[in-house]
Amino acid sequence: MGVEDGLSQSFITDFTQDKDGFIWIATLDGLSRFDGREFKNFRNDLHDSTTIARNVIQF
Repeated sequence: MGVEDGLSQSFITDFTQDKDGFIWIATLDGLSRFDGREFKNFRNDLHDSTTIARNVIQF
């Protein structure tokens, strides 16, 4: 499981699993959520106030 599979960045700063079973992976280029099959990546977009606040994530 890595960047070639959809992880946002290979340098992981932290990770956790939530009550729904999602694995959340903090990286230096955003936050990745893994559902057991695929990644969904969350990144800051300066032009969209609904995105995460920054791309360097640490829990």
